Amino acid sequence: MGIDIAALASQLINLGSAGAVIIVTLIFLSAQEKRDKAWAEQAAKRDQEWRDFFDRLDKKNCDDNTANMALSEKIHEIVNGTHALLKEHDNRVVQRINQATRTVIDGKK
Repeated sequence: MGIDIAALASQLINLGSAGAVIIVTLIFLSAQEKRDKAWAEQAAKRDQEWRDFFDRLDKKNCDDNTANMALSEKIHEIVNGTHALLKEHDNRVVQRINQATRTVIDGKK
């Protein structure tokens, strides 16, 4: 509030009970101001703690997503490589089956 309560109190003493009410009110308002300031500082501190927590959490999630993407790409490469190998194998098997079938059919003639 910025008011010097001691100086004001000495001037209000001459007003009697009205001065006492004013003094008590000023003391109350001064205490409220201090409490409100302390509360605002605590709220700002907690707010910053939460912001820092969520910043760290967001960074961790981004890092995890990057790692997951790299792993997914590696799995994709492996699956594609395996698929190509299986296709080659299937083609060779089909050729052998066709050759065996022709041999059996030709042998019956």
